Amino acid sequence: MADLLGRVGFTEMDTRTFTFGVCALYTGKKR
Repeated sequence: MADLLGRVGFTEMDTRTFTFGVCALYTGKKR
């Protein structure tokens, strides 16, 4: 938990990567 709070500067980048991964998994599941 502390690591996540300490990495607030990378929150945006991590969020974008996470969102991209979720979209990819969702698209793969739809097929």
